[in-house]
Amino acid sequence: PLPEPTQLPRQRERANRRESPISVYEVHAASWRRGVSGEFPTWDELAEQLPRYAADLGFTHIQLMPISEHPFDGSWGYQTLGLCAPSARFGPPEGFARFVKAVHDHGLGLLLDWVPAHFPTDAHGLAEFDGTRLYEYADPKEGFHRDWNTLIYNFGRTEVRQFLIGSALYWIERWGVD
Repeated sequence: PLPEPTQLPRQRERANRRESPISVYEVHAASWRRGVSGEFPTWDELAEQLPRYAADLGFTHIQLMPISEHPFDGSWGYQTLGLCAPSARFGPPEGFARFVKAVHDHGLGLLLDWVPAHFPTDAHGLAEFDGTRLYEYADPKEGFHRDWNTLIYNFGRTEVRQFLIGSALYWIERWGVD
C-alpha cells in the first residue's frame, strides 16, 4: 500500500523557512557507520543516530545520496531502477518513514539526491520496458552513457517527463521529503 500523504509538521516548516540559511550534511546511507561485519545500517538505526549527529554538528538539513532501489552497490545508488522505492538494503519502507519522521523531529529538513538522468540496462529495469524504447531514446547514439553503461531518459517524451515528475512528487507528498 502507498504511504498516506504527509502533513507539514511544525519542525518541517521551521527547517524549510525560505528566509533561513541552510547547511547541508550530505551522507551515503550505505557507508555511514556500517556494522562491525560491514553490514548496512537499517533505516531505524539511521533514525536513531543520524538526525541527532547532524543536528549536533549544526546542520539544518540532511541530504541522502541516492536511496532509490538500484542493482549495483558500486554505483552508490546513481544507477537507479526504482525511482519510487526506498532501498530495501536498509529495511522495509516503514523504517524509511520512521527515519523521515526522526529527521523532522530533530528540526532538520531532508533532501534526496534524486537521479532522473539515466538508468541501468538491466533486464529487470526500465530498458525496453514494454518491448519498445519507452523511457530511453530510440537511437542509442542520442541516449547512451558510455562511462556508466546506462541509458539516458528521453525527456522529449511526455510520458517520461510525467513519470519523473510523478516520482519527485511521490517522495515529497507521500514520504515527506523536503
